[in-house]
Order: sequence, then structure tokens, then C-alpha cells
Amino acid sequence: MALVPLARDIVSRSVHIEEMMKSLEGEVHGHLLVGCSTTPGKYILPHLLADFHRLYPQVKVSCHVASQMESLERLCEGEIHLALVSQPELAPRELELRMFTVDPVVLIAPLDHPWAQRDVIEPEELYSGDFILREDGSGTKQAVESGLTAVGIEPDRLETLLILGNSEAIALAVEEGIGVGFVSNMVYTKLVHDRVALVDVHGLHIQRDIFIGRHTRRPATVAQTAFWDFISRTEEMSI
Repeated sequence: MALVPLARDIVSRSVHIEEMMKSLEGEVHGHLLVGCSTTPGKYILPHLLADFHRLYPQVKVSCHVASQMESLERLCEGEIHLALVSQPELAPRELELRMFTVDPVVLIAPLDHPWAQRDVIEPEELYSGDFILREDGSGTKQAVESGLTAVGIEPDRLETLLILGNSEAIALAVEEGIGVGFVSNMVYTKLVHDRVALVDVHGLHIQRDIFIGRHTRRPATVAQTAFWDFISRTEEMSI
């Protein structure tokens, strides 16, 4: 097993040399591996990668959807080249992170829910809700808990009916009338905006900062460098 990291390094360097040789012909070639969670993988990367592909049509891009921790582990092991993360404190020191975009998190309710008829509710009213929440360790859940705490709400006191593994599942459960929940604004806008109600909570503002990371101790291929520079030239995405 001790030879596995060495073997990966040899393969990585050989790929690096091959891509450099091809790029000497005047075009950027290569294969880019990006790790991310479900929501960025469906609602952020496709648009971004389409723009990148128009600039660099010879670069093949693969997106690996996994949990945040798994993406970071794979990045450290050299199995992927870049990763999107929302909890920078989890990243080892050998990773370089750059701010990528901001994902607002919103509260949604079924159309026939009492909160759906209100312009705004007070934070204390959240204690009367039946919530569908994300699992522990989720970047969205961390952002929600921080936002609730900032307005004097104790997250552990919320009535939890279900715990689900992604924002899409929560949005669909809310649409079915099971309860209320916090979801990525991307999911609300793209998936259920006309089938659920957006609930405004007085003083509550929640957002999830999303970063893109790369390993600083592994030689970057030409394709990786091109994508990193492309991100640098791209203004912060609005969701």
C-alpha cells in the first residue's frame, strides 16, 4: 500500500508531461476532474463548464459528485484536480482555496401553509414549525444554524420531522406538504419556485459561501492552470 501514493504521483506527472507536449501545438489539451456536492454539480458547474469548453474545446471535464469531505479527501489524494467546498475550515493547509460564489439559503413552505400567506414572520414563530432539515456535517445546515443563532433562535429546539441528504429532497418534501425547510436558493429558483412559498423571516439572512480549491503541492497540468485562470477572470457568480 505504501507504493500507491508513489504510483499516483508517477501517473500524475506522466499525464502532466503528455498534456504539456500536446499544448505546445498551440491548444490547451487535457482532462480536468472536479469534485463537488449535488447542488453545485447540478446548478453551478454546467453553466461554468459550458463557457470554459467554448474557450478550450480540447479539454475534457469530468464532474464527480460526492460529499464535501469525500471531495476534499480525493483532492488530497490526487484523485481529482479541483473541488468546490463551503466549509473552508475543513480543508488541510496544503489546499489553496479561492472564493467562488455565494449561495443564499431560503426558507420555503407548502402553498397552503399559514406562513405562505404572511409577508414576514418573526423568528420566534419558527419554533411552531415542522421542519425538514439537512444532515449533520452539511454545509447548508451549518449556515442555517449560524443564521438562526444570529437572530436568537436555538436550532436544537426546532421541531424536526425529517432529515434528508440534499436540498432537492427537502424542496420536494415541502412541495408535498410534509413540512417547511431551508434550501439552497438555486434549488428553489430552478426546481420549485412556482410550487412552494418563500417565507421571509424578520432579520434572518443566510448564505453559504462556496470556495474552489486546488492542491498546492502537486504539479498543475496545463488544463488545470487554464481552468484556475478562467475562474480568476470570471466575476463572482451570482445565483
